Amino acid sequence: MKAIKLFALFLALAVVFGACKKEQTKTQKLCGKYWISTAITIDPPIIVNGTPVTDFFSQLDQCWKDDLQKFDENGVYTFDEGASKCSVNDPQTVLGTWSFNSGETIATVSWGGATRSYTILELSASKLVAKYTSLADYGSGALNYTYTVTQVPH
Repeated sequence: MKAIKLFALFLALAVVFGACKKEQTKTQKLCGKYWISTAITIDPPIIVNGTPVTDFFSQLDQCWKDDLQKFDENGVYTFDEGASKCSVNDPQTVLGTWSFNSGETIATVSWGGATRSYTILELSASKLVAKYTSLADYGSGALNYTYTVTQVPH
């Protein structure tokens, strides 16, 4: 009988403490770590040697693939060139600012004289998927391209 009461007490405590466990906000999941891209897709496709390509990440030079981003809860954004730079004259890090909208569904990042808004598609402690649209010319004239970026903590 004593064992049953003890088990019931442990079960009740587990339920109480489990119910009190606070879910992290998206800000808490995003901040305090460096993120590195593992995939980038593009829509519409770009044409490479006559072939439509949607895997934009595969087209990037290695010096772009090791770039890091860090978001701090105080609104500071850090862009880091990673282990390799595309230009030796580029600074290793550039600081900027970032913020979420009230629903934590859009992150706006400003750095290096540019501002870009990212729609958050997925965010956990171990994965970030976001998309943004930008005007670019990849040889077919200027078009609005949508980039979907997948990042993981580095």
